[in-house]
Amino acid sequence: MARASPVTRWDLVEIAERDELRKLTPAAKLGQLAALMASVKQMGWSEALQEGDEDVWMRWQAMRRRAAAGRSSRRK
Repeated sequence: MARASPVTRWDLVEIAERDELRKLTPAAKLGQLAALMASVKQMGWSEALQEGDEDVWMRWQAMRRRAAAGRSSRRK
């Protein structure tokens, strides 16, 4: 029996995983998401994930200000 090449094997795994995900109900997907989110807290990753939040917030605010300024200059 010939063995499949590693690429072929992983392609088959990807296809199987996509099929499994397609068959999941929305409730099951939500349950998986809840479990993943709970594991973040249990493993102590919450603080690490929040480290860049302030920088992202400041960039978002700057983008909003520039967009608002662009809209107001077009109205004149």
